[in-house]
Amino acid sequence: MNRNRFVFLTDLMLAGAFVLLLGTGIALHMAGHAACHGSWHGWAACHTVAGLLFAGLAVIHIKSHRSWYKGLKTAGCKGARKKAVLALSVVFAAAVLSGAALLFVGRGHCHAGLLHYKIGIAAAALAIFHILQRLKILRKGITVHVFAKKHS
Repeated sequence: MNRNRFVFLTDLMLAGAFVLLLGTGIALHMAGHAACHGSWHGWAACHTVAGLLFAGLAVIHIKSHRSWYKGLKTAGCKGARKKAVLALSVVFAAAVLSGAALLFVGRGHCHAGLLHYKIGIAAAALAIFHILQRLKILRKGITVHVFAKKHS
């Protein structure tokens, strides 16, 4: 598999994992308002698995675009698009760290959970913006990399 196809398929899976992560996060928050702890626990487990999947794919995504990060040293962070990507990177890291912390403090620390929820909302908004800016590229990539005819 060539590098471009690998990067594209990783990005496509990352977008799918994002939808899964966002959906389970919202369901988890809603279950937190319910009286049934079992429902909350089930959604917490689903959200954790979705988070691990997303984080793993995000690491691959970031590594495949590491030259962009290296370019920040020389070119700086000029332009709205670069600032948005950098903001997403920082907020994503905060979401991962706060989510990991929740694995150790448990449900009794609702303030930590609400902080993670608020960070998650910010991360989701930035991620949606990030995806929308690249929607044309994703559509083209589906045509080129997913539906391309293989040559023997």
